[in-house]
Amino acid sequence: MQEICRPQRKGRNSAAEARRDIARPIRSAIRFRTSDLREITESALMKERSPTIRNPDGAYPICRCSGSRRPSLSSGRGFPFRSDEGVVVRQRRASSDHAENFDNARAHERMKPMTVKSTPILLVGSVPLRDEAEVFAEVAGILGERVAAIPDGETGARTNWINWQKSVMDQAPMIERRQHVDGYGAVQVDLYSEKKDHVGERAFPPLGYARAALASYATFRAMKEEGRIAPGTRFQVALPTPFAPMMSFIEPGSFHRIEPLYVAAMHRELDEILSAIPHEELAVQWDAALEFAVLEGVFPAPVTDFRSLVGRMVELGSWVPDAVAMGFHLCYGDANHKHFKDPDSTSLMVQVMNDLARRVVRTIDWFHLPVPIARDDDAYFKPLSVLKTSPDTQIYLGLAHVRDGREGALRRATSARKFIKGFGIATECGLGRRPSETIVPLLRMQVEIAEAIDGLDA
Repeated sequence: MQEICRPQRKGRNSAAEARRDIARPIRSAIRFRTSDLREITESALMKERSPTIRNPDGAYPICRCSGSRRPSLSSGRGFPFRSDEGVVVRQRRASSDHAENFDNARAHERMKPMTVKSTPILLVGSVPLRDEAEVFAEVAGILGERVAAIPDGETGARTNWINWQKSVMDQAPMIERRQHVDGYGAVQVDLYSEKKDHVGERAFPPLGYARAALASYATFRAMKEEGRIAPGTRFQVALPTPFAPMMSFIEPGSFHRIEPLYVAAMHRELDEILSAIPHEELAVQWDAALEFAVLEGVFPAPVTDFRSLVGRMVELGSWVPDAVAMGFHLCYGDANHKHFKDPDSTSLMVQVMNDLARRVVRTIDWFHLPVPIARDDDAYFKPLSVLKTSPDTQIYLGLAHVRDGREGALRRATSARKFIKGFGIATECGLGRRPSETIVPLLRMQVEIAEAIDGLDA
């Protein structure tokens, strides 16, 4: 049985054209189901790496693999994809300059067959080791091929998520610090408001995300060239949704005038990253936390309706090109290792994921969602049974907790497996507020958990 990944094409002129787009790769795939597929399979058994045959009607490779969703060092996107039936037809987008070449010739790639089912691991972002080089070395050495992308750890000034953005706010010419506004943004001491009668520049200075990413990527690339990071591993950049610093630092009366300025600044940061890092080397994660604080009714906010809040996330998804892997971290906070509210279940997160899956025009490669340590009951996971994300979207459950380790994680995983299959694992949030000496044992613990979950399918 073959799984066909539908190409996402823009500007379809009719429903008939859309149907032809879907049917074309299916017809081509069928042509390869006998002799060509047998040739691929035999070659894979005889050689270290087997060729991938591209369908002449598009650029949809037919490859021989086995195993379930796992990080692939040889897939085009470099992120987990489904291979339960053994044969996967995977969409590869060719640029317009090269589309004709793909139509006129078969391109052959070498691919290692995957023979072991593997539970992937996601690092949410912050990893408080000495610097990015230590993060890359430890993560690559311990997690290996279970991790499809490695973040730089957000070390140094960035260790406390968005708090370092207050130094950027201090330099913005159109806002100024003022005293805390009662009843708004419960954890902040000071908020910023628009300067009265300000004239002149109304733009944020560089936010610093691009500068940090480019510096870390240079280290990542060098270590990859040295063979210390697996060839297909991507460099992961985590960015907060602009709503987060705006909700945290801007007082309500200034919110609607200042938010578009910060959104534009974040777009410039991402564009700088995209222009400097090869897209096939890059993964971008959007950290969405304050959206859930508002939707859960924890914080009052200038924007509270579901469609507008998720719509902001939809726009962010549209900024990221298809060749770049992209995911969302659905966050319930981790200040002092506590959520701003323990989710009652995964219901709200499933609603958000389904809406994003429907409205974002590109592939969403992963979602990450937290699992509180006390929730190993069916009620927490049951909403996942109505999840409507693409088969290409990897779900990561943040079920790894230091306090109960492998045993507790397996309890939570066993309950989750009743409602969702093929999920990866992670911690509930980033690791930035943990002592550095606990990080390596925590990484090893996640490998033990992943291996134990692998065993559930053995």
